Amino acid sequence: MRRRCAGREHERMAMPEKTAARTRPTVESKLVYRADIDQSGDWYVWQRLGASGWAALQRCRDRAEAIEIASMMNRTCERAG
Repeated sequence: MRRRCAGREHERMAMPEKTAARTRPTVESKLVYRADIDQSGDWYVWQRLGASGWAALQRCRDRAEAIEIASMMNRTCERAG
């Protein structure tokens, strides 16, 4: 199939299956806890409430602490689940 693009003809080619397989994102389980800031810029560990809801669970000193705690809590959930 040919199409015109900015006055030039380009051949539209299908992506080879091997390439398509490499570019597909891997499916990861949704995390229960994440590190993020609130509206005032303070770092918290947030807990997933549902498909799109999050609740602030624990305030942290800084980004590193929030990431560490969230990661630890997610690992604990994976082992328990």
